[in-house]
Amino acid sequence: EMKYSQYGKKGDWSLSDYRSPGFAHIYTFKKFALRAGAAFELFESAKKEFKLPSDFAAEIFDFGAGPGCAAAGVAKSLRENDIEPKMTLFDPCQQWEPCISAFQDVGLEAQFELSKDLQSMVNAFKVRKSDAPLILVLSHVLKSFSENLQDWWKTMHEACKKNTVLVLVLESTESEVSKLMPDPRLLGDQKPRTGKFPRDSSSGSFGAAFVWNAKTQMQLMHSTATGNQSRNLDRMQSMPAV
Repeated sequence: EMKYSQYGKKGDWSLSDYRSPGFAHIYTFKKFALRAGAAFELFESAKKEFKLPSDFAAEIFDFGAGPGCAAAGVAKSLRENDIEPKMTLFDPCQQWEPCISAFQDVGLEAQFELSKDLQSMVNAFKVRKSDAPLILVLSHVLKSFSENLQDWWKTMHEACKKNTVLVLVLESTESEVSKLMPDPRLLGDQKPRTGKFPRDSSSGSFGAAFVWNAKTQMQLMHSTATGNQSRNLDRMQSMPAV
């Protein structure tokens, strides 16, 4: 544990660090409550911002979940509204799987899916999800898997086309979140809910929330069609006269 005594005071950790003896304990001790609290407050704020009903959804998918900090925060909010959530945690590190038993011990329906990267996670998500409203959580994960991120967002958006989905994104800073968010065209005309969470913590996370539904799907289709028509007109205008 001495090796990780400065956790949270130095840079990012590699996957091999997460797999080292003692690291999971230090991570959970130092980060779990803070990040669960951030997700809880972001979710509560998003429900008000987007006027979502208290029983909006009961199915949580946590991508790059670690020990499930963010999913736990959302689950706490749902339970306060007498909703028993179902949780799926995706992570590339097998060492986090025993956390599932802790959730199950308090009566939560939870499962773990070992997934090596974001693409593997979305592939597993397609299999596991229903057509009901969903809550997707991405807490301090996108920065670690930022390569081809916009392509991943498009894949995720397509996978959710039959659902109404609330997406919660949490990172360390506002600039990180802004760089890692999906292309604005995938958000339609909505303005994501953003802020620092927990609000009373000096070392909290910056969060952003947005909704995907039939309206945003239609706006994207219209934007794509308009863009194609514009490109076709440009090509026609650039053709030599005959």
